[in-house]
Amino acid sequence: MVKQPTRPWYREVDRQQRKVFAATFLAWMLDAFDFTILTFILIDIQQSFTVDRALAGALGTVT
Repeated sequence: MVKQPTRPWYREVDRQQRKVFAATFLAWMLDAFDFTILTFILIDIQQSFTVDRALAGALGTVT
């Protein structure tokens, strides 16, 4: 009996599954981007709205 070569798992994914993966990856990437941007502008938010350090830290924790 001749052993058939097996296809890698990523070759068995159909078009709909690729679309779902791309959408979830994009959503995850934008979520991480949003958090990163918030960490950069948190000091400016703190100064503009006269927020104390404890509340600014809580805002960073909540997100």
